Amino acid sequence: MDTTKEAVSLAIDDVVDALARFRHEALRPDAVGKTVYFNELGEVLECDGAEQLISALSKWDVMDDAEHGSVVRFPGVAEASPGLLEAIADLNEYKARLEQSVGNLPGTTTKDRQRQLRELFKKKGMGRTHPLQCWREVRILGESEFKTIGFSTIKSSFGSEALSKEEALIRLERRDALDIAAKLAARDWKTVRWVMPVAPFLKANVSYREEGKLRNATFHGSLPIIVPAGYWPEKIKYNVPKASEPTKLGDAQDRIALPFREGAYLTAS
Repeated sequence: MDTTKEAVSLAIDDVVDALARFRHEALRPDAVGKTVYFNELGEVLECDGAEQLISALSKWDVMDDAEHGSVVRFPGVAEASPGLLEAIADLNEYKARLEQSVGNLPGTTTKDRQRQLRELFKKKGMGRTHPLQCWREVRILGESEFKTIGFSTIKSSFGSEALSKEEALIRLERRDALDIAAKLAARDWKTVRWVMPVAPFLKANVSYREEGKLRNATFHGSLPIIVPAGYWPEKIKYNVPKASEPTKLGDAQDRIALPFREGAYLTAS
């Protein structure tokens, strides 16, 4: 095993060890104070606060029936003791080191490095681990006067990347999508947008008072938000979105469907 792969392997072990220390600390009496957790419908769960927190931070596997490699989401808020805050901060540090070490793997693309990482996970019996979930930061809020923490689901959306026509043609040829490349070559587009559907995701909106002013911050909401003991927010809510179709870019008559993912397409930029 080369040195960069060995460094990643050790970093994975360090995250697993830090997770074990977190679990040990979370099971101490009074380590976890007040908690609120929600299900995918925005309903408050009736559960043991400490056990749910441990489950949230420990589940890194892709769901069996997941679209786009999704993982289980755990929106909620948990109040943590100083010792538990330290253990979570320690876990975050090792998560960041793992992410950094993966970036040092040899390879010309992110896909190359992800493939090598999956091989290392498989050797450790962690073949279904989702890398982003493995190193995703657990958000710890500081000591502030929290007014509201609200969770929102972004159910349907599209992400797009602007490319020159030549760049798009090269990408299509690399994927052996020669029929799609021929369709694009026949268009008089100079620049294109490579549009892909984005998997549903959660965001957490936090409002708090600082120096007498009301401030707002937005974080990823798939893991519980951690607050120090004694700083429980005044209100916690989950905003369930109304059903709606995602807004698509470009005229419906002027798109080229991409075969790589359902709903993906090319359009003029």
